[in-house]
Amino acid sequence: MPHDQVPGSVQPAVKPMLPPPDAPPGVSKSGPNRSPAPDRKPLVFGLTGLVIGMAIGSVLSYGVLSLPSSPSAEPAETFASSPIDDAVSACGVDGTEGVQVGDEGRSISISTEGAESSGAPYAALVCVLDELEVSDSIVSRMDSTRALDGNLSGEWGDFSASWGYHPDSGMNVVIEIADQR
Repeated sequence: MPHDQVPGSVQPAVKPMLPPPDAPPGVSKSGPNRSPAPDRKPLVFGLTGLVIGMAIGSVLSYGVLSLPSSPSAEPAETFASSPIDDAVSACGVDGTEGVQVGDEGRSISISTEGAESSGAPYAALVCVLDELEVSDSIVSRMDSTRALDGNLSGEWGDFSASWGYHPDSGMNVVIEIADQR
């Protein structure tokens, strides 16, 4: 009698359920008629990767296909700086509160500090006007503008300007590159 068997008890004979040695591959060791459940992880990951790859490919191909196929003069004109862009750079006022370049560099709005409002320093306006070679007559008219005068305007060279002044809000100036006549 084996030493792990209790006297007087009958132990059933347990036979391991192993497949016969000549069993084809894939026969489960847990039973002769059971096959293993298919592992779906590779399929899920493969399909997910395929979908993501197609989405990225579509986005990238759209970006490449939307680019112009041959170089033209138009993009060069888009990146050319204007006299207003050059003046803003020379004066170092790009990003200054109260200074806003618009119309792809064809206009600039400058709002200076007033008694009750913040804005660009008056020196920023003077620098930009100097860089744009404003005429002496326009400078004189700007210097003598009063709140009661409302909006005034003038032209010099390739530029036109309009401006107004109030002690509380400061001077507000809009300068534009005049259209070719």
